[in-house]
Amino acid sequence: MKRCFRNLLLLFLFPFSLFAQTATISGLISDNTGAPVAGAEIKIRNTTFTSVTDSEGKFVISNIPYGNYDFEISAASFLSIV
Repeated sequence: MKRCFRNLLLLFLFPFSLFAQTATISGLISDNTGAPVAGAEIKIRNTTFTSVTDSEGKFVISNIPYGNYDFEISAASFLSIV
């Protein structure tokens, strides 16, 4: 019985490991005074992943494959940074 349970457990865990290879990045964009920047665009360079901050300066980008990335952040009236 113990062996059957272990094999059954492995069978259920295996499909989830196939889908667990992505990440979510979230954050807050603020200016040099600490005020949130609404409408700032966050891009992961050389990909199609992008997000725009909400009225509180928060953003989320989901389902990103694991790896190293460069980000580009731009907003009206601010210099773009990479």
